Amino acid sequence: MLVMANTLFAFVRGFAAGEIAEREAKMNSPLSQDEWITTRAHFTRAIVENGEFPKFSRVVRDAKTPHDSRLAEKGLLQGLDHILDGFAVRVGSWSLKLKK
Repeated sequence: MLVMANTLFAFVRGFAAGEIAEREAKMNSPLSQDEWITTRAHFTRAIVENGEFPKFSRVVRDAKTPHDSRLAEKGLLQGLDHILDGFAVRVGSWSLKLKK
């Protein structure tokens, strides 16, 4: 259980650190988010057109709103769901072992 608690803490802490870094970068940049995206769009386009990274290209093509203002929140919640689902499987296997 301690490993699970530490895993959950590390995920949330890492996610928060990423969010803090993102906000600091935005505060220190002379560009708005839309301007920054526009200046970087040619890099993404070049990677997609190159075809060397098909999984990345699929993510770019499938992204409906890659710069959605709630994207971070959605990512945090989805990540937590994955972690907690994994914990549930592990705890369920403990229950099966105890019944034997």
